Amino acid sequence: MLTEIEPYIIITPVRNEEQYVEKTLRSVAAQTVLPQQWIMVDDGSSDRTGEIIDSWAERYDWITPVHLEDRGYTAVGRGIIDAFYAGYGRISQIDTWRFLVKLDGDISMDADYFASLLARFREEGRLGIAGGTCFCLSGGMLFEEKTPPFHPIAAARMYRRSCFEEIGGLAFSNAWDTVDLLRARFRGWRTRRFDDLEILHYRIMSSRQGLWKGKLRTGRNLYLTGYSVPFLLARSLYRLFRKPYLIESAGVLCGYFMALLKGEPLAVTGEERQFLRQEQRQRLLGSYR
Repeated sequence: MLTEIEPYIIITPVRNEEQYVEKTLRSVAAQTVLPQQWIMVDDGSSDRTGEIIDSWAERYDWITPVHLEDRGYTAVGRGIIDAFYAGYGRISQIDTWRFLVKLDGDISMDADYFASLLARFREEGRLGIAGGTCFCLSGGMLFEEKTPPFHPIAAARMYRRSCFEEIGGLAFSNAWDTVDLLRARFRGWRTRRFDDLEILHYRIMSSRQGLWKGKLRTGRNLYLTGYSVPFLLARSLYRLFRKPYLIESAGVLCGYFMALLKGEPLAVTGEERQFLRQEQRQRLLGSYR
């Protein structure tokens, strides 16, 4: 049986997700390959999120609920990592799992999503981090949340254990979801986003506190990861003419240069930044493979 050969663990940090979390619960429970353990971390929710998680945990013994005290408003990014590691410490089969999934509580996937990912990891030994392509449901319409082919969406990202441990896990930084990919590629691992594995996201990416604040946060995170100014400008120009049009590019640029002017410390080493900027030069020149 596949789950016995390649067991995987899911950790889901959630906060005030009563509107969507049951959709995610149904989606995972319907998977053709179930997780060895699914740790649901309720990060001090003030709505019914915790109750919903507990009710599902009573039905499935592989769901482990974890309830954290309300710490007040938890910052998006770093707060997610704090909750993630509260769940990581509750992994029951620490010696047997081979793959780890960081999963959001506001998404749905096809029933073979995790089985398909495991198959891709079996086929490619240096595949370290992988996930599907995300489509956002907004205003009754679906549109793709575009990321590069090497950037699997953070909402449903699977890690090979050896890669996860080599990169030091998830960074305690707001930019964790780009730092982990950079550190993996820097160390010779492949990171992949698969077009044929689709994820349905029930809210626009980076919009939890409002779209403008979300794009400011994205720009700051790009700075913390070590993005070069020429690549940032090219990226912003490329995205200028797609929804939500001007607000995305303007917000990202503002967030980046605000962090630059403040002189915020980077979340990556000098060698990792140099590696990233070499990749970006190759992408600008069309020679990146």
